[in-house]
Amino acid sequence: MIDVRSTLAVQEHEGESERKVRMARRRFQEGYVFKRGKKRKVWVARWRELLIGDDGKLTFIRKAEVLGSVSELTKSDAKQKLAEKLDRKQKSGRVDTTVTLGNFVRQWWKPSLLPTYKPSTRKQAQLAIDNYLVPKFGEYRLSDISNVDVQAFFGNLLEKLKPDTVHGLHRWLRRILSCAVEWRFLKENPATGIKLPPTRRREPPFITAQQFQNLVQGLPVKVRLMVLLAMMTSMRIGEILGLRWGRIDLRNGVIRVVESCYRGTFSTVKTRKSERQIPMSPIVLVGLRRWRELRPGGPDDLVFSTRRKKPLSDGNLLKRYVYPACDRLKIPRVSWHMFRHLHGTLLSQLGVPVAVAQAQLGHADPRITLQIYTHVLPDAQRDAVSRLERFLMDSNGPKLHENRATEEIEIDGKLLMGLEKEQWARPGSNR
Repeated sequence: MIDVRSTLAVQEHEGESERKVRMARRRFQEGYVFKRGKKRKVWVARWRELLIGDDGKLTFIRKAEVLGSVSELTKSDAKQKLAEKLDRKQKSGRVDTTVTLGNFVRQWWKPSLLPTYKPSTRKQAQLAIDNYLVPKFGEYRLSDISNVDVQAFFGNLLEKLKPDTVHGLHRWLRRILSCAVEWRFLKENPATGIKLPPTRRREPPFITAQQFQNLVQGLPVKVRLMVLLAMMTSMRIGEILGLRWGRIDLRNGVIRVVESCYRGTFSTVKTRKSERQIPMSPIVLVGLRRWRELRPGGPDDLVFSTRRKKPLSDGNLLKRYVYPACDRLKIPRVSWHMFRHLHGTLLSQLGVPVAVAQAQLGHADPRITLQIYTHVLPDAQRDAVSRLERFLMDSNGPKLHENRATEEIEIDGKLLMGLEKEQWARPGSNR
């Protein structure tokens, strides 16, 4: 594994290496021109360029280019044309490279940047790189990848994959090439400016309050308590799996969220805002107190774990308990993340300020709370027009139709309002 600091000489080693580069430019970058050909003579320019090889070492290569015919250009014109070309190259600050994208990812990007991501994000990056990006662009030199290549690649993928998946792959290629630009392997990022269809916000099915109660009652005690925590506190499933007894204040009814667990690997929570304190509702507080009596342990012990005190698998819990319970009740299958969206939606429906909902959900940006975690409940629009009618049909307001029609509509409105109180939405993006 090669350290980035030892290979990116132009950027990192400003001292002796930078001095050598400047001296090399003065010695070799002026180049020279000469005539070539018998019947049709042309001016040819030759010069040397600094290059970074696959091993990360700085070398010089000789380059040549035909500038034009002798009949059209004088020697002074040819020299001027060469000088302008070399001047543009030097002003760009770019060092040419033979490094391929595959080698760049393996030798520089993975060792330096991949460890900075959360475990779940690292896995997404690894899948994108191994299954799509390196198989396509791995043998391409970084300087040979063009916007046209990238656009054609993702355009073809749209025929096989969903737009959301293609957007994710494009995001990782853009990040990798952005690092190549920052480290002066490239002048511009060829993955920018790519046209992709917009992602669509999917509205999943909903469950009613009664269905939620039936679901909770049909689950084992441990899974039931985890579902209540997800629903009533808006905690992410990773935060629930990484929760320890020392971070639960059973006296004051507060949970301190500072750690997350993904497939057995512990890490800090998603963002700084995700590190928060959440008050418990009475049903959650009572449930945790009873669970504490059943599962005694030290402050560093996990609240929910296997018999060997190992972290649980969120996927196995869904497959073994939650999905079968949903199937028995003949209701849509719910996911752990659905409860976070449902929590945010109900807070909005109850008129809770956005700042409070943002703190509860642990979002870094209130726009995420509003745009992604706030959904329109079933019949919410019908409720809105019913409220509007009650306002307009007030005794002090204008009469827009006959009394008999008003009575029928008011009756229908009351019936509809009675039905709609039992319905909840099931939102569903994964954030």
